Amino acid sequence: MAEQPTSEEQRHDGACESNLLHRRASNTISELASNPRGSSSTEEQPPLEELVRPTLSIVDGLQWKERKKNGRPVDLPGYENVASLNKRDHIFLIDNSDTMEQYRGDIAGVVSLLAYLVKGSNDDGLDLYFTQNTKKINSKRSSEIANKVYNQEFCGIADMRGRLGSILGEHTNCFGTQISSQSLNLIRKSQSPRQEPRPLSFYILTDARWQPGDVGEVIKDVVQKMEAKGLPKEHVGIQFIRFGKDLASIQKLDGLDHGLGLSM
Repeated sequence: MAEQPTSEEQRHDGACESNLLHRRASNTISELASNPRGSSSTEEQPPLEELVRPTLSIVDGLQWKERKKNGRPVDLPGYENVASLNKRDHIFLIDNSDTMEQYRGDIAGVVSLLAYLVKGSNDDGLDLYFTQNTKKINSKRSSEIANKVYNQEFCGIADMRGRLGSILGEHTNCFGTQISSQSLNLIRKSQSPRQEPRPLSFYILTDARWQPGDVGEVIKDVVQKMEAKGLPKEHVGIQFIRFGKDLASIQKLDGLDHGLGLSM
């Protein structure tokens, strides 16, 4: 998704496979995948964009993080693209339902790496939410965020529609109105202009084995708010990072990515 708000379902099948961010949200960072797609002479060649997009396993990414923290930095493929994330707010939603407990360590690792890569984007820190409680954790430290995830209780079945709708509403209700340059000049003569809203990136780590509910309607509501405020399609990115191999879950997230028929 992204010609709507960006929504891209990514796989985490126990081998730590995860495409990082939004292809359409300002060319954000590269792909994190344990098994980068390759091609042979007998296969159809992928588009050039697919050929040049750097890949990185979660394990290698965490090793890079530790080296960097210990003063022994090494080159990270695609790291130059991280700069495009610096003007966005980043929000994490962790599905801590019972079926996700088996991935506890992997979830903490993914969040630790992602949070480390984007933590400098906002002086106010990163926001962390869970599906199974109403806690909101804000921190500038990726290690603290990862520890909160690892020590969280996993239980029940997630109401993703309700929880995601509440969190998206909390942030998207703050959308401002785009101001034309002519109007802005008039405002500058009388008072300080309203600060334009920062673009948002949401990361939802889940196995998509939720309670029944139309999550697509929640996403459609975000699109309507963006259209009403005249915001560009890149303003909101929604990234599903999938854990597990459940076929119904794969189809569910594919539907959110490609089957909503959104206008943006």
